[in-house]
Amino acid sequence: MSTNEHLNLPLISYRRLKSNDEEELARLKYALVDSEYGFFQLVVDDDSDDTSKFGKDIKRVYDSGRKFFKELSEDEKKQYVHTQYETFETGGYVPLFEEYAYKANEIACVESFDLVRDIEENEKDEEDENNETDDDFTKQPSGARGRIDWPVEVPEMKNAFNIFYRKCDEIARVLFLSFAKALSIKDERAFEKHFSRDSHCAMRFMRYPNNDNNNNNNNDKKKNKSKSSDDAKEVGVSEHTDFEMMTFLHQNERGLYVKKRRGKNRDEEGEWMSAPVLQEDEAKFLVIISDGLEAFTNGTYKATPHRVERPENRERFSIVRFNGVNAETQVNPLPDFVGAKRKRGEAMTTQLDL
Repeated sequence: MSTNEHLNLPLISYRRLKSNDEEELARLKYALVDSEYGFFQLVVDDDSDDTSKFGKDIKRVYDSGRKFFKELSEDEKKQYVHTQYETFETGGYVPLFEEYAYKANEIACVESFDLVRDIEENEKDEEDENNETDDDFTKQPSGARGRIDWPVEVPEMKNAFNIFYRKCDEIARVLFLSFAKALSIKDERAFEKHFSRDSHCAMRFMRYPNNDNNNNNNNDKKKNKSKSSDDAKEVGVSEHTDFEMMTFLHQNERGLYVKKRRGKNRDEEGEWMSAPVLQEDEAKFLVIISDGLEAFTNGTYKATPHRVERPENRERFSIVRFNGVNAETQVNPLPDFVGAKRKRGEAMTTQLDL
């Protein structure tokens, strides 16, 4: 992929979206609906000082997350293991080769530290004035909130990750409003009104080792995961789309690939494009669309297929924030998008069902 490809990738200003700039909303619509991409980079330029401030917040996530993976022993990391996919646990360490690969005969070579909205043990919900919220966070239907078992060996990790998480809340809320305004949806809060502290939002700090880092012990782990591991292909993560509404991605090394559309034919998939590599203090994201927004808009916004390849040289770190809505939200075509393709109300789906 040429450098010029990145120069052509739509770059959207968070500050201008936040101020309801009509030209920026038009650029957003073009990026998602009319361009060959269907995704965009977002520069978080909230004000003259905020770009550098948020860049420092991102750098702290990289620094503390890298310390967890590089300075803790395997036994120390295993104290914080998080069992994926079996229960709605609140977060923690996902060991190497535990990640779901999405395709048969492929093995995901990645480890991560995951979290949802962090709840302190004695914290009370400030918004819960009417006692309508179940204070047993383990029973939250979407696993949206919980008490994170932060590693005591890296005390700065908790603050760094939580500051980043909360900033993503602000950004997601502005984007939800902007997505509706860009399409001139009658109800400008059609997406945003379903976004709250109970929404299905997860954050992951991910480490992808390069091939040289794959030692014999890791090979033994791989063989335990698949009977056909000898024939399986090692990848970062196989091709898939995310099930929430949208995803923010930040990477410090090449590896993420996103699929463009084929010319003006929005229903045909185009070629793969390598996502931009960002400096660890660079206040930008790649923003891709997930299954929920595609369902809401009846395909006007298309979910973005993406995959991750094993890094060739240096190990790769990335920050991912998944942005969903409340678990019980019915995710079906809005009245603005009901037409011949699909009849509204034929099948009701919730965010948790996607």
